[in-house]
Amino acid sequence: MFKFKIVSTYIFLFIFLQLCFCGVLNTQGNMNSDQIKAQEENLKGLQALAEGRWPEAENFFKLASELNPSSPEYPGNVGIALMNQGKGKESVVFFIKAIEIDPDYAKGYYNLGVCYQNLKDFKQSIRNYEKAVDLVPTMIEARFNLGLVYSFLGEKSKAKANYEEFIKLAPKVSYEKQIIDAKNKIKELE
Repeated sequence: MFKFKIVSTYIFLFIFLQLCFCGVLNTQGNMNSDQIKAQEENLKGLQALAEGRWPEAENFFKLASELNPSSPEYPGNVGIALMNQGKGKESVVFFIKAIEIDPDYAKGYYNLGVCYQNLKDFKQSIRNYEKAVDLVPTMIEARFNLGLVYSFLGEKSKAKANYEEFIKLAPKVSYEKQIIDAKNKIKELE
């Protein structure tokens, strides 16, 4: 339960960062009415997700995905809502769909890694975290989680390397607690 709570906290943080930095709130450009409606439904879903209303969030994200099937974000968000409901196996389908829409969608690989980690399929988890880091080398959440998963598998040097990279890349103020946690985990590995 504790690990799930930590993962849920990181997922919420990831969604918040997505809103702030990845243009989710950007309505500029040439968007048709379905794309605008999809964005509105997605925002409703993000609000429901933040409030812990996961089935409602799932429905908003599914509607957004139907309205704009070319966006990988919306099926990925369906997967996040399902994962928060404890439906990890069902969420895999939506993360894969997001990646099929955009094979360079790093967040899709990251979320699939989280899902497989929760399902205790650590090799698949690593494969997807590594792909996310290949696409976005500064994806600090994937670095931290790679440290965790490599630790679970007893691969101490790889775990340590990923924790060290996380510490190097993570903003000191907003990730202070996680940086301390990573430093403690490195000490445990030595």
